[in-house]
Amino acid sequence: HILGPESDEIKLKIIYLDSLIGIFINKLDKIDIANKINIIVTSDHGMGTISKNKVIYPEDYIKQEWLDKYTGNNPFFMFQPKEGYLDSVFFALKKAEHLQVWRKSQIPEQLHYGTNPRIMEIVAVADSGWSIEYRAIVEQDKNFNGTHGYDPANKDMHTIFFACGPAFKKGYVHPAFENIHIYPLIAHILNLNPAPVDGNFDAIRKMLKGN
Repeated sequence: HILGPESDEIKLKIIYLDSLIGIFINKLDKIDIANKINIIVTSDHGMGTISKNKVIYPEDYIKQEWLDKYTGNNPFFMFQPKEGYLDSVFFALKKAEHLQVWRKSQIPEQLHYGTNPRIMEIVAVADSGWSIEYRAIVEQDKNFNGTHGYDPANKDMHTIFFACGPAFKKGYVHPAFENIHIYPLIAHILNLNPAPVDGNFDAIRKMLKGN
């Protein structure tokens, strides 16, 4: 968030972490059970580059007195209009370029977001590389270079996944997949019964030997 994903400092940190993982694997190779250990290297999400030159300010489109409440964290915001102002808020925000705006009932199914009672009546998400935030927050934020929370289909939100060990095929490259499938994968490798989740082991089973 502070430096941005393309900064020199982040690149140096990646090199450092890569060397630490190398040391870790070299140490593992020296123990008796090395051939029984599976290793997965991944993270929770990707990161997109942003700047103060590409910001959508809600107050430029809607009046504060139209809202009962709102909440959000760039690049995502929810708005709860006061009674009688739902259309005013919705159509005003729809005028903003580089901003996706939905009524709660229209949120795309793949986002798994519209059915929870905590979700407000209007949801807005900025396009990749763009931000949505109130002006006072942006002016106070001296480090405004990276964020996440865009549509998971956005390649900037994709992360890494490397795996090795007796359970995994060597040299296999799997198509991109959602992180929700990693939990059932690990449960399968450990021969455990996973709790009911949205993840599906069958979505990534081809990376394992014997599949």
